[in-house]
Amino acid sequence: MSYNSKYTGAEIEVMLDKVANGELVEKNEYNDTIAEIWGDKQENIADLEEIRAGAALGATALQRIDYPQLEDNLIDSGFYHSPDGMLYRSDMEDAVLESLNKADSALQSENDPIFSASPAASITAEKMQEWDAKQDLIADIDTIRSGANKGGTSEQTANKTTALSSSSTDSQYPSAKAVYDALQNVGGGGGSANRPIVKHGNADTIFTLTPNTVHQWEHVAALSLTIPQDDSYELEFFVLVEPNSSDFILTMSSNMQWANGDIPAFEANKQYEINIRGNRASYNVYGAPSPSGTYISYVENNGSDYILTDIIIDNNIVGLEAKVVPLFNKPSESSTYYSLMGTRKTSSTADTSIGIYFMSSGVIPYWSGAKKSSVGSIVNGEMLTIDIDYGAIAVNNTNPLAIFGLNTAGSVERIGKFRIYSLAFNDAAGEKVFELKPYKRIDGAYGLYDTISGKFYTSVKNQLTGA
Repeated sequence: MSYNSKYTGAEIEVMLDKVANGELVEKNEYNDTIAEIWGDKQENIADLEEIRAGAALGATALQRIDYPQLEDNLIDSGFYHSPDGMLYRSDMEDAVLESLNKADSALQSENDPIFSASPAASITAEKMQEWDAKQDLIADIDTIRSGANKGGTSEQTANKTTALSSSSTDSQYPSAKAVYDALQNVGGGGGSANRPIVKHGNADTIFTLTPNTVHQWEHVAALSLTIPQDDSYELEFFVLVEPNSSDFILTMSSNMQWANGDIPAFEANKQYEINIRGNRASYNVYGAPSPSGTYISYVENNGSDYILTDIIIDNNIVGLEAKVVPLFNKPSESSTYYSLMGTRKTSSTADTSIGIYFMSSGVIPYWSGAKKSSVGSIVNGEMLTIDIDYGAIAVNNTNPLAIFGLNTAGSVERIGKFRIYSLAFNDAAGEKVFELKPYKRIDGAYGLYDTISGKFYTSVKNQLTGA
């Protein structure tokens, strides 16, 4: 016979076959069979309870209850045959089906008071759908993460670069490498910036350039350069040079031409950046770079130290601007004075005197021997702003200028204690010819830096201080 295995099972089918064939079924065999089936169902119910803990719909859950109906149907003892109440297979099957279909059978759904009282009681079908959508999103993120990880090690933040150079390799940062290579193909994209620099000595002035490298010379009288032929425009050459005078001579390979026929007129204390590509040269001109160090607020002497410059006051200079603090009281005698800066041929040639003198009568400028009106009063420790413009004068003094004192024929005297914040000399157009700013060099030396010529002037005794 055929059975519906959903309700029977192999053991009960064997027992039903015995009944159908007129065989006796022992009570113990019947009870053992039913008990074994019941145990299997108990295990299934336990599995379902685990499933219920994470996947319950609404507030109901799968649970089991006792099954008294089936237990009441168990035969007490002995063997039975049909006249005395033997169970036929059809009767057994009908009994099992009827029992399992009852509302209070072993497998049913009813409220679980423990589960219903827990936070999970708020779970709804809508919530479950929302979780399903999030699960799909998580799966998508996992897919994205898996793909990103394949290239993530080479593009991770730890390898990020802030400058493009030949060291930006594929293994370090492929994007930077790609950009760098592209820039190389179009000429570097940024002049000589971020390229390796080779500094040459003054004796190394005959040289064959190498591409994509900055070659630098400082304070040289002449330079002879050989540049490899490049008709493909793939190579680029850079030169930084500071001539020591306007007589500087630059010689390059005969195949080189200046772009647009613009040949530079070289000057001292200037820096020339020369860019060569495709056998053509172009250039930019800059003021001489400042020495390694930093600008400071002021520079101060101790009353005995001074600066001797190479600045010559000529008839191109018509005035000066300064901010200074005298660190002394006004002299009480006319014969006593201190020089902020000055020069003269001799002490007896008053007509050659150029300077700013702090005297008993005030702050007096001397301009080619001509004594001018006072430009301020002397107050110890107070700032004094000087701004004078006397027009063109006939200068007959070629002695260099001293600062913090007066250079008389090479001997510096009249040294006063000053704090200088700024000092500049102007021409007739109001342009600065010299602009001296307080500066501290990287080696710790204090002095004044001329932003026009790019020169740094420090003191003779190296006793200046600043802040």
